[in-house]
Amino acid sequence: MAKIPQRAFDERRKEPVIQRIFQLIEKRYSSRSEAANAWGMNINTLSNYYKRADQEPMPRSQQLKKIAEHEKVSLEWLLTGDGDG
Repeated sequence: MAKIPQRAFDERRKEPVIQRIFQLIEKRYSSRSEAANAWGMNINTLSNYYKRADQEPMPRSQQLKKIAEHEKVSLEWLLTGDGDG
């Protein structure tokens, strides 16, 4: 009988940070460009996140703080999916 592996993490935590950023963009902005401008981010940087989504890119901590503050979500939610989102 094969042993069934136990999952070490809550499924929500498996979702990468970048997916929560994409969710914010989809829910709150009419375009990626608008989101990049709101967050003080170069549109090319944001476009690269989409191009490399399968590699789960991780924005720099300072950028994550800017996004969390501007969107009024907790940094904890942005990083882990827990907390105020």
